[in-house]
Formats: sequence, C-alpha cells, structure tokens
Amino acid sequence: MNVKQEESKIRPLGMFVLSFDNLCFTKIDQSINTRWSIHPPLFKEYGNKADKKDTLKAMCRKGVPPALRQAIWITSVIRIAQPHLSIKEVYEYGTLSKATIMDHGYDTVLSTLFSDKTDAAAIKLPNFGLSEQHMKDLLERDYGIKGGCIPEKGVNSLTRVLYVFKNHLDIEFCPLLPDLTAILLSFMPESCAFATIREMLKDHSYFFPISRSQQKAWCKTFGYLMKKLYPSTTKALIKNGVLTQANGLDPIFQRFFIPILKMDHVLRIMDIYFIEGFKAFYRIGAALLCLCHDLRLKDSKNWWESVRKHTHSVNFKNSDFDALLQKSYGLQGEGLKKKLIFPRRQTILQLIKKNENLANQKESDSESDISECIPLGYVESEVPIVLAKDTSVRLAIAEFLPFSFKNTKLELIHSTNAHGCSMETFYRHCYKAKHTITLIEVLQTGGTIGMFATDTWHPSSKAYGNGNCFLFRISPNPVCYNWEHGIPSWSDCKDNSENMAISEQFMVSNQQFISMGATTDGSNGLKIYENLSKGSSAKSIGFSNAPLAGEEFPEFDVGIVEVYRLLRSIDGKAIDDEKDPWKYIFD
Repeated sequence: MNVKQEESKIRPLGMFVLSFDNLCFTKIDQSINTRWSIHPPLFKEYGNKADKKDTLKAMCRKGVPPALRQAIWITSVIRIAQPHLSIKEVYEYGTLSKATIMDHGYDTVLSTLFSDKTDAAAIKLPNFGLSEQHMKDLLERDYGIKGGCIPEKGVNSLTRVLYVFKNHLDIEFCPLLPDLTAILLSFMPESCAFATIREMLKDHSYFFPISRSQQKAWCKTFGYLMKKLYPSTTKALIKNGVLTQANGLDPIFQRFFIPILKMDHVLRIMDIYFIEGFKAFYRIGAALLCLCHDLRLKDSKNWWESVRKHTHSVNFKNSDFDALLQKSYGLQGEGLKKKLIFPRRQTILQLIKKNENLANQKESDSESDISECIPLGYVESEVPIVLAKDTSVRLAIAEFLPFSFKNTKLELIHSTNAHGCSMETFYRHCYKAKHTITLIEVLQTGGTIGMFATDTWHPSSKAYGNGNCFLFRISPNPVCYNWEHGIPSWSDCKDNSENMAISEQFMVSNQQFISMGATTDGSNGLKIYENLSKGSSAKSIGFSNAPLAGEEFPEFDVGIVEVYRLLRSIDGKAIDDEKDPWKYIFD
C-alpha cells in the first residue's frame, strides 16, 4: 500500500496514527500490507468467529503491523471498555484527531500533579508489587537495544506515566502494569499509554488483577485448570515448582512472558491480549507449559531460565512460535482445529472469583480472632420452618455459603407443607428471589439434602445460573459439592469440549422438573420432578458429587421441600442483586 497515495485521498486527521517508539526510540517498520487499512474502518464488522480469516480477532492472532499497533491496541481496548460505542466511534480513538485530544487531557493531568515541570524530575519509579530484581531486569535487560538498558529519556517517560497511575488513578498493586506500560510506550506517546490503561481499568478483571488477592486468584485458577485439563503435565511441573503461586508463575502473570520469550513474540501475544484480555495468559501459558513440561530441573527459576535459553536461541524460529499459537487457538479456518481444550471466559471468571473470595477470607481470618462460623439466622413468618429450624442445619449452610453471604438470615418463601406440591406454585413463590437455598427431605433416610441457586428459578428452555451454585447434604454427615471441583480432566473425557458444556449446566428447569448439575447419560446432580414428591441424584460432571441421598438411593421419595431466600442481617433486605452487596465490607 502506498501511504502517500492514501493520504491524498482523505483528511490526514481522520487517518490512523502510526506507531512511534517512545521508550527506546528505535525505528519502527512503517510498512502496512494490503489486508490492513491506514484509515477507518479496518473491517466492516468485527465478526464473532476468530477462525474466519477476515475478522479483527483472527488478524490480530496473526500479528498486527508494528506501524498500526498504537491504533489497533487502543481501539481494541475501547471496544471492551465501552461496548455501547459504534464501530465507527471506536475506530476514532485510533486516529490523529483523537490523539490530539488525548495529548491535551494528559497535559491537564500532569498539571494537577506537578506544580512545576521540574517536579517531575524528583519522582521515583513505582513498582506496583514487582520485586527489585524484576524491576532491574525491566530497566536493564528486557527492553533496551540488544538486551541493554532503556535510555534515560525512556526511563523518565516510564516513571512519569507510572507515577500518574499511582497518584492520579490510585493504583497501589498491579505487577503487570510496569511491563504493560513499557510495551505501550514502545509504540505510542505517554498520553495514549495513559488513556489506554485508564480505559482498561473500567473493566480491569478483563485485563489484569489490581490486588494481591486477585493476583493469587489468577495464579491459583491457572494451576487448577492445568491440573484438571492436563494432569500428567501438571504432575511434572509441580516437581519443578513452576505452578506455585509464590513465584513460579511470575514470568507469565507478573511479566507478560517477557523474561522467557523474544520481544517480537511477546508483541504477538500483546496483539492478542488487547482483544482477548486475560484469556491470552491462560491459553498461551498453558500451551507453553505443555510444550516444555519435559524439562527436568529442581526449581522454577532454573526451569524458566532453561525455557528462555531455548526460546531465545537460533533454533526457536517464528514457525515454532506460530506452532505455539496453533496449540493455543487452533488452525484458523483450515480444517479441523487441533488446539487446547479450554473453558469459556465466564467459566474462568467464576473460578477466579471463587479463589479471590477464598483469598479474602483467609486474609480476613488472619486479621481477626474469629475461627468458626455462626449459624444463619431466620425470619419468623406465618408459615413455620421445619427443615432449617435446627441450629446445626443453619450452621452447616453457613459453612457452605460464599464468605460474603455468611452474615445473612433465611426467609422461607415456599414450603410444600403450606403451599402444596405443584411446580406452578413453586415458580410463583420463587420468582422474585435470585439467591435461594432449597432444602429437601429424603423419606428413605430421613436426611436433608439441597442446592444453592444463583438465579431465579423459572421455566426455561436453556440452562442458566453460574459456577457459584452448589449441591449439598445436611444430614447425615454434612458435605458441600462446589462446581469448581468438577471440571473434567483431559484423561477423563472422550470429548472434552462436550463434557465441558455439560459441566456448565448449572440450573435447568421447566414444567416437568428442576435440576442442578448434569451427566453424560441425562441424569442430574439433583433433580426434583413436577409434583415435588420424587427426586433423583447422580454424580454430575460439574460438581463431582456423590449421589446426595446415598449410593443405594439414586431415586428417592421426597417429603418436605422448603425454599429460602437470603436476607442481609444488617438491614433485612434480600440479596437479589447481581452485585455483591457485602463486598465493600470485606475489601
């Protein structure tokens, strides 16, 4: 493409801004092949399927021209952060006219932080949780020309932008931020790098963790998925300490693969990351570990150094990196996809959230002397409660619930004793309650089993709910089966993608039954039939539960069924909002 010819046809301010290295001030290749445009639109539509060759996602997986990285990276972030914008409005953020506006905005921010221009010279480089050695490598080894130091002018730019993040955007902890900023500055000015990360913060969970508990949750979730999906690989990596949360995963979850891959390959990952967010870490990280798991070394530091020596050697070519991406995402549009089987984005987010809650709980427990749960309270009404009357029952439920729901009270909203045994009545009494606990009496044993639902029970042709649902048995011998314990391993599944879909059938309900959890043979973790007098339970893929009524009673007779919603103890209001109303108390 002849750039000068294009410039003569359109307004220069309406063109995409070309990249410029503001970190090390190296020359960036300004050539652009014919599949890319230097002015909006890049494509008529983004497209939903990345295996189609002409979608932006598919093109970014093949690599963005360096000249367009500033424009494509920021517009990709804007598309995520501001989904209400049209494609035309999104693309405007990559044009020269928008860059001028961002320059003005950044200058305004600087003027509020520095009374005098000389003040900026006195500031120190924030590390956002990175170790001293990591920061030393960042400044002296990983970005400079031929592995040298970042020039002083580039260090000043990096310091200034990171200082703004800390003191203007109030970010205290974000280990990925120094490297992310350095990479952005390698292709754009300070103002654009600031604007890009400011937009990423609008949905930071899509891009990076910003607290220690979130960082732990990201690493723990990655290790858990590796264990479930690739058990043999994980077994080898555990011996090397690679999957430890302390420092084993630092090259991926703190430094964007920079200590272990060539910069050209890291930038290819960044092309994907700005569109796909955190999933790029999980997919490409898993693929890399699967390819390198045969290394036999005693500790994670030596293991990663060995990986670095290989990936930086002349033997590791671009074709090898392409093979790594194919392992992660499959062959795009060229026959059968041979790729990692991986959960959906929402599934990973649910696991991260669960692990974050556990991390917060441990921190909270360590800061207080409270070492045991207290029973849930309950609300007296005209309809007497039966199954949850006993203190031991409400204590068991309190132990099963997510940490942020423990300080709640039970309100009975449906009882077969008082309201009858029809499915229609069940739905009518449950229609306003989003978080509910259903208790079921098993007549054969006299025991009590149940399920916690995250969405309103209603007739539906599709599965719904999320990974916070769980199954449980109160008596005999209380036990809880959380969904995260049920992701099928690679070795367990003939068709892992099909089983993954089955594992995500959290809640299913219609006029014939309500159920939670699913199996390959059509049975369920727990199912109650239309007259609420019969039930069944089998080991489900999603929850890996034992039959709740006992191995000898896969089908059982139902006595009383009671449904409770949760009320906040502090004000008596129902916890029926998607947002966690307790979260601010424990943060």
